[in-house]
Amino acid sequence: MRIGEVAGRSGVSKRMLRHYDGLGLVSPSERTSAGYREYSEADFRRLVKVESLRSIGMSLGEIREALEGEPSVAEILAQLEAETEARLEAERALLVRVRSLMSSAPDSVESLLSYLDAVRTFEERGDSARYRAALSVPTGLALVALAQESDPNVIGALQWSIRQDASAEAVLLELLPSLSEQERGRLVELLPDVVPSEVLEAEGSRVAVFELARRGERGVVGALLDLIEQGVDDVEAAELLAGMASGEDVAEIGQRISDASSVEVKLRFVQALAEIPLIEAAELLRELTRSEDRQVALTAEAILGRASGS
Repeated sequence: MRIGEVAGRSGVSKRMLRHYDGLGLVSPSERTSAGYREYSEADFRRLVKVESLRSIGMSLGEIREALEGEPSVAEILAQLEAETEARLEAERALLVRVRSLMSSAPDSVESLLSYLDAVRTFEERGDSARYRAALSVPTGLALVALAQESDPNVIGALQWSIRQDASAEAVLLELLPSLSEQERGRLVELLPDVVPSEVLEAEGSRVAVFELARRGERGVVGALLDLIEQGVDDVEAAELLAGMASGEDVAEIGQRISDASSVEVKLRFVQALAEIPLIEAAELLRELTRSEDRQVALTAEAILGRASGS
């Protein structure tokens, strides 16, 4: 193909094709019998790759490097995706640091230098140095460090330090948009009492459900019943449920007992009734004493007997 044909077929101007040729990026590799240079199909495919990569913002220098070794378009894009994700992660980490610095509001060069020294401590120094620093670092930095810390003693010190700050929840709200999903989950796990309710609701983990229950959020009643049914921390779930259970919740327990396919699940729900005030649970317990399942009936009788004796 002559240059005019390539320009018409690709939409790339002759001027740009000559520029690519001068750079050695896409050059005609064949010659006619008369000595004219022509583009082969392979050259044309390379031109299409170049234009594709230019369309997503790569510079000609980056394209030249990407095309070394004649990789496929899919391979080039996979490499570009990985490099872009790495850059975004680096930018996100920088944003987290900037916001944590802003939240600490350093009011002098000395306080800024102190903050930066604390950052270096958490990045470069040993457990004992991080432990000492954790007791006095600004809350923003403490939250970022906690999301990444692995040493139990340093974690404990950071938790203590953050809980001393009455504004910790507000600082956390400022930082949250910059944190990764994994970092947010870790802070919910380690600091549920500091995390705002809306964040806990979005997280939906067991720890988040339990903290919301402690705050009296009735929206987690279903999740507590699910944990009891699954046998996952069912005793704690039952205790938390008792603090907010209504007649409607007791009716739901009765339905779940009726629907349960195993005795173990039924017994967990019956035992959960023992935590609920008798005024709410008595009617269902009396009904369960007539259950065809002997273990269920005996457990219900025992709960009523203990309640009567007390």
